[in-house]
Amino acid sequence: MEDFVYRWISLIGFFVILCIAWITGTKTKINLKTILGSIILALTIGGLTFWLPWTRNIFQWRNNILTSILQASQKGTVFLFGPLAISPGQTLEDGTQSIGFILAM
Repeated sequence: MEDFVYRWISLIGFFVILCIAWITGTKTKINLKTILGSIILALTIGGLTFWLPWTRNIFQWRNNILTSILQASQKGTVFLFGPLAISPGQTLEDGTQSIGFILAM
């Protein structure tokens, strides 16, 4: 039952975003082919995700890969910057307190 509610919330959210984009956009002539193509693409991806279990497994697999990349980059940042790279209030494995956030480019 809970899964059904989330599907309806997603569908309603899709149309809310569509209405917000229509209200805030310019009212000049729009390319209907682009709009219909994007709606069909969004509904196709959403339908595949909601109703076919193997597509959820593909998205979960991709999510796991991206999460592992982000974790590796966080560990590299901590290695490079030490206590400057962790969030305020956290500690390193050796007990060093966080100094704060920095932004390095």
